[in-house]
Formats: sequence, structure tokens, C-alpha cells
Amino acid sequence: GSWSLFKKQELLKEYQHHIPNTVPSKDQYSDIQEQVEAVFLNYLPFMTEYLNNKNDTNHNEYFWKIIIQDWFYCAVSTVYEYYFRIQNIDLKEEVFVDIFNVSTKHIFNFNYEFNEKVQISTEYNNYVFSELIKTGVFKNIKINNVNTIEIKQKEMLKSFWKPNLKSKIISKIKSYLRIEAIFGFNIIEQIYLSSILSLKALFKFNHSKKRNIFDPKKEISILKDFHWKKFLIQNIPTEYFNIKKIPKPKFIPKGGIYICSNYKSPSTNSYKIALLNEANVSIFSSQHGCGYGDFHSLTRNNLNELSLDGFFSWGWKNYGPQPERVHPLSSPLLSKIRSRTQKSTTEKKLITLASTCFQPYSFCSSSGYESHFFTDYLSKIEGFIETLSPSVIEDFKYRPRLTHREASFKVIEPIEEKFPKIELLKGNLDEHLYSTKLIIIDNPSSVLNKSFAANIPTILFWNRDCWQMSDIFGKYIERFIDLKIFFDCSEEAAKHINSIHHNIDKWWLSNEVQSAVNDFREEFCRTSKTPLRDWSKYLLKL
Repeated sequence: GSWSLFKKQELLKEYQHHIPNTVPSKDQYSDIQEQVEAVFLNYLPFMTEYLNNKNDTNHNEYFWKIIIQDWFYCAVSTVYEYYFRIQNIDLKEEVFVDIFNVSTKHIFNFNYEFNEKVQISTEYNNYVFSELIKTGVFKNIKINNVNTIEIKQKEMLKSFWKPNLKSKIISKIKSYLRIEAIFGFNIIEQIYLSSILSLKALFKFNHSKKRNIFDPKKEISILKDFHWKKFLIQNIPTEYFNIKKIPKPKFIPKGGIYICSNYKSPSTNSYKIALLNEANVSIFSSQHGCGYGDFHSLTRNNLNELSLDGFFSWGWKNYGPQPERVHPLSSPLLSKIRSRTQKSTTEKKLITLASTCFQPYSFCSSSGYESHFFTDYLSKIEGFIETLSPSVIEDFKYRPRLTHREASFKVIEPIEEKFPKIELLKGNLDEHLYSTKLIIIDNPSSVLNKSFAANIPTILFWNRDCWQMSDIFGKYIERFIDLKIFFDCSEEAAKHINSIHHNIDKWWLSNEVQSAVNDFREEFCRTSKTPLRDWSKYLLKL
């Protein structure tokens, strides 16, 4: 695959036509989702017994579900995704390959090590392919040699976000609240909402638990004979063997409701949620970004946030077999971005291209840009910039995605080399939205939700073969094509910008465009002039 050239991306153009496109289809992503859930439900009892023995504890299945489910999903979905990738090669004749055994008894110490290795380690990914080939399910693939390798621990990637003293103090305060985080509400607002939840719990106005994650076990119909127990034990992070060493939270409320933001990692977060669940607390999560109801990343969300007692979304509600658990509310984060944008007196001059990154290996079976489309992506960006008129270039800045950069093919360097006069936009993108007169987005990220929420003129273009869209989101894309908001061709997007550059509002504020934007906002990025009052009323009656 193209990932083989992660450190030699200059060879991608030369060899791209020799490399098959193995990207799973929408139907295959659906199969992955179904099979991951089936493996999870079938092997959770085994993992519960195994981890209780390791820890000398007696926690129930739901406790361990909360602790391990993010790692479990990533590990198992990787196996299924690679299974379909091999299937998609469509071999016409026999091939002989070398495969690998891993000598390491336990490959990972921590969950975040697993997350990073799936993204950047050729050794680990070769190991997963080898484990699949050993099953013999691929009749045209024959084993030539079996080599033994050791997967060595890599230096951890640098964290993009570093907590300062203020954030540490706020974190300390929040450890005593019934709210971990609701993005967009400041600490005073969260204290107020937490007090509402505490009063409800005090007077026994508890939310009844409607959770039902232990449905009848689904059948494992694909890779039924895969050595799941051995694979899970070899891949489980050893941090789960020392659950008693994780510091216990100082405050564990009894009953009532607790709102978390994202309990997938680190382990201290999931441990607290697991203990809260044992204290009969109803656990709700709140949306913190994209990937909900738009493109295919739903399996991970379903096994995590959406398997709790409730989930506060930014508007969308049509999900899965238990949509009653989803509570659409205005996003305080998006509401404040919209309010500040409307009140801002800053001159709006910027035309910004908000870009992305390219991880060499697919991660968590979430559709999106990946190595096979890297040369196509660069061509689209280069063609877009080349087509912009000189008058547009005067106000144009390129904003690369800074997070995950160390685990990405090089995106910034080729652009800087070809367009040395193009200025990079640095710092927090949110702070630049208030001076932006047009934003161009090349992937369905949370920047899209923010720009539509703030009603900032927006142009979209990306390769729709990369992103497996939900049916609802796909209908909006078709509508946006007619209104010249979305383009499959980046050069056509640039030509449209050239034509509207001197009067962007005439196009963007037209009745047809605003009608589509408002409908999209209601579905995916809902805002309100009074988000705190809205949330207060909703929590009181919940």
C-alpha cells in the first residue's frame, strides 16, 4: 500500500499507479461496524474475567466495558479493516508473502501507545496483516517465510496542547463538579449547571437509566475462527493490569447525572466514569467536534459516547437503534463563536484555506483522507492555489492542520516549496475566524461546523471517494453543489472564488444559500442566543 512510502513520499507519484486502491466501501464500513460490535459483545465476558483475575477485583462487565472499549474498538476494527483491504486487492493468481510473528508477550504499555502505532508503525501494521494471513482465509495468498520481530516502544509523539497554570486550577475545581466539560461554557457557567444537577440528585430527581448495551449477542459472521483471545491478550495495554494504581477521584457523587466530554482517554477519565457508573450515576456525554452523523466514524462513537445513558449533540438526532438517548441542544461553543463573529468590528479581510493532515495508516476504521489519495490531494491543493486570481492571493493565507503533524505525510513542505510567497496562518484558527471573509475547507472537520454556525462564507471541496458520508450529510452536499458551496474539482472552486471575490455577500447572503445554511446549522451545528438558559431548562426537566 501507499503507506509503505511514509518516509519516502517523493516516490509516491512514481509508483502510485502500481498500488491498488484498497479503501473499504460504505457497505464494508457497515460490516466492520457490525462485526466489531459482535466481537465486543462475545468477548467482553472473557475480558472481564481475565482483567478481574489480573487485578484481583470483582468488577462487572459494564465497568470493564468503560475501561477498555476505546482500545478494544481500535484493535478489532483494525483487524477487520485490513481484512477488507486484502479482499479489495482482488488477486487473480497466487502470491507468496513473508509474514511475521511478534515475540513480545504484551505489545503495549498504554492505550495511547496503541493509538500511535496504528497510525505510524510499519512493524505493527505488518504484524496485523500477518495475523490475518495466518488464518488461511485468503486462498490466493501463500506463506513464503515466517520471520520473528519485536515491536519496540517508540518515543511518544509530542502533545500539541500543553496545560498552563490556569487550566490546572480549573481542572482541580471541575474534579468536584458533576460536569467534566461542556465545550463553550466557562467554569462559572459549568459550576451553575453542576449545581442544578446536584440539587436534582439531592431531591432524588434522578434520571432513569435507559441504557441497554447488552442486547442479545450478535453473531460473528466474518473472521469467526480468528484467534481473538490470543490477539486481544497480546494487544491489551498493560496499564489495565494495574487498575488499582490509577489515582481514585476525590469526589464520587451518588446517583443523579454526570456530564463528561470524552472518556476514551486517558485511563484516569475512563476509570472515573466506571466508578461513577458503579455509584448508580447516569452518565451523559456531550459532543466536542465533528464525526457525529456526518461521515463514517460512527462505530467508535457508538461503542463509546453513545453507549452511555445519554448524549448531547449539536443538533443531529437520527442515529442507531436507540435514538432516544440522543439529546439535540444548541452548542455553547458554536453559539459563542457565532455571537462574537456578529459583534466583531474587526475588518474581515482574510481568505483562508483550512487544510488537514495525512496519517499513513487508517485509524479506527474512520473514513477520510489516507495515503492512497495523498498525491491526488496535493494536486487538488496545488491546482486550487494556482487558479486563484492575483487579487484573491493578496488576502489569501494557508492554514495547515498542526495537530497530528508528526504522524502525517508531509503536507506543508510541498506547498511551501511550490508557493514560497504564500503566507501560513499560524495560531488558533478560531481566533482568526472573526477577521475571515471567506474560508475554504478541504475536509469535513469541526472547522466546517464552526464556519456554518458563525455564518462565515464557506467553500468546500474534497474527494468524496475518501469520505463515506451519512445519507443525511450526503443530501446536504448535493444541495451545496447546486449552490456552489461544495465542489468536487478544486480548480472550479477557485474560479468561483475569483468570480465572487469583490462581493462575496451577494452570493452567500442570497435567499437560496442562506436557506441551505440554516437547515444545515439546525441539523449539525445548532446555535442559540441564550445557550446557558437553554441548557438550564433542559437539565431541570431531564
